[in-house]
Amino acid sequence: MSNMPDDIRPVVDKAQTNTSQNKITPTLPAQSAQEAQQPQSVDSQHLLSTPKKGWKRLARWYHFLSKRQKIVLWSILAGLLISSVLIWALFIRAEEEPPPPPVPVVKEAPPPKPTTELTCITGEEVPIGKRSPQTTGIMVENSPAARPQSGLYQAEVVYEAIAEGGITRFLAIFEQNRPATVGPVRSLRPYYIDFFAPYDAGIAHAGGSGQALAEISNFGYKDIEAFQNPGYFRRSSSRAAPHNLYTSRKDLYFLQKDKGWKTKKCEGFDRRQKENPSDLISAKTINLNISSANYSVRWKYDKNSNSYLRYMAGIAHIDGTINKQIRRKVVVILVMKHHYAGIYSVYKVNASGRAYIFQNGKLLQGKWSKKSRRKQFIFKDNKGKAIKLNPGNTWVNIIRDKSELSVVAAPKPKPRPSNTSQ
Repeated sequence: MSNMPDDIRPVVDKAQTNTSQNKITPTLPAQSAQEAQQPQSVDSQHLLSTPKKGWKRLARWYHFLSKRQKIVLWSILAGLLISSVLIWALFIRAEEEPPPPPVPVVKEAPPPKPTTELTCITGEEVPIGKRSPQTTGIMVENSPAARPQSGLYQAEVVYEAIAEGGITRFLAIFEQNRPATVGPVRSLRPYYIDFFAPYDAGIAHAGGSGQALAEISNFGYKDIEAFQNPGYFRRSSSRAAPHNLYTSRKDLYFLQKDKGWKTKKCEGFDRRQKENPSDLISAKTINLNISSANYSVRWKYDKNSNSYLRYMAGIAHIDGTINKQIRRKVVVILVMKHHYAGIYSVYKVNASGRAYIFQNGKLLQGKWSKKSRRKQFIFKDNKGKAIKLNPGNTWVNIIRDKSELSVVAAPKPKPRPSNTSQ
């Protein structure tokens, strides 16, 4: 057996081998000159060209997207961008930056506690806790034999009306003031109950008409009748009876306290916060011809005190105990229907009528109304707007007809002489 060679090589056709370059070149069919000069289409170039790399490849890919595909693509990219921003703002940035310090809360100082309160009857300010817990009404005579009276100067509100035979009588109402002497004390009439009832006051009197005594007993008013409480009334030896019976508001105050009477439902007039004087005076003098010369009244305005001074029967009306002329911050004149039942006056109080209110040297005209016995008088001007009274002591005159009232205005100031030279 003969030996075989270790390597076995394939036989190569020398005709197909390029001996000079040792490379095998594929043989392609030859193109005509016309085909060589004709440009190829875009698709042919894309398909035949070598693929690009990086952003150029991406740009070429984006170029061949349809319009709808581009809209979808940009919507997705926008959503991703917004989501990224929100995540950064809410979580990453919140962790990077500490929250701002809290805004300090400034507590407003509480308003100062009031140190004063208003009285019921006059609407004046008094220190907290100093307002009287009781109000008291006292019937005071006005016949010539009873003059001068005591206690009217310090009364905070006074009502004046005809009792009988043209003779007027006063109802003096007290809250803060406690004069030691008030009188002469006389009897009660039903319409005076209408006057004091809104103040929830105790009423001091010496007897009264049968109707008045029955009403004050049956309807639970705070009755202080002189003959039932003799220790709180006294007779004066300087005058003849029945014009010499007096009482003390100071004593009556403690009597009401001992009885456990407290004023809980006091309703006064509607008041302003303060008075408002003016240089323009439209009501200098008020004249009231009530029944006769003995009971005619005149009020004269005093600018210095912004109050009205009272005159009666042609002379200054003086308080006999303190020897001062009676003066009032407010004078109210009410026209009220009136007739006689026997010898006694009858007034239609719980109704309405004309009202004339004098304060600050001026006259305010309007209407009054009173709904019921325990309700207070309400005053409104001719346009229906409420008339508020000045704070301070007040006098209420009841007249039967407007003709009983006349008002004198202050004289107009004279014009100043001209300083122009000729």
